[in-house]
Amino acid sequence: MLKTIIHEATHAYQHEQVSLYKALDDKSRNLLMFYDVSVYAEEFANYQDGKSDYWQYYGQKIESDA
Repeated sequence: MLKTIIHEATHAYQHEQVSLYKALDDKSRNLLMFYDVSVYAEEFANYQDGKSDYWQYYGQKIESDA
């Protein structure tokens, strides 16, 4: 149960990173802490839930990082 809570909390953090990233100027978006955030934003916009293809779901960076 703890593993699931941590996993979902990581998704909440990823969502917050994407929101912050979208509000920043281009110079600030180049900070190291936002290295993967453009990928997160793209994957959240085109989220694969795993119903039709588990490997597409599992291969998403947002899932592997969480």
